[in-house]
This record gives sequence, C-alpha cells and structure tokens, in this order.
Amino acid sequence: MQDGWSDIHNTPVIACNVRTGNKSFFISAIDTGTNKKTADYCATLAKDTMTIAAESFGCNVTAVVTDKETTWANLLRKIILI
Repeated sequence: MQDGWSDIHNTPVIACNVRTGNKSFFISAIDTGTNKKTADYCATLAKDTMTIAAESFGCNVTAVVTDKETTWANLLRKIILI
C-alpha cells in the first residue's frame, strides 16, 4: 500500500507498507522533497518497496491498493509495464 499526503509543514510525504496474511510491515516514509508525486516517481517507489518486501520478508506483492486519484491509477499502469 502506498499513500501520499503533506505533513503539517506542507512537506510532501509518501508512506509504503506491505500486508501479507495477518501481518503488516511498514517499509518506509519518504520526504519527496522537490520530486513531484507523478505516476513515474510513485511507480519507482512502489517497485523499490516490492523489492524490499521480497528481500526482507520473503513475500511477493500480488496486488496494489490505491485511491481514485489520477496519479495512483496511472501508477498501476506504470507498475504493470515495469
């Protein structure tokens, strides 16, 4: 799961989590800095998260959950193409 928002200082943040069976794993919270939350950027973060999940927890991501925002919908298309 990946979600983006801005903190109280208006700093853009993206959090990446993985859920497998009955366990959830916090992977990272990223201060995106000057990077825009585009589908390309978010897809790269999602792929990095999938790699960490496989290497650290021995799980393969088989589904991605997003909201209806256009960036997230486009992210799914990008992940499939990567």
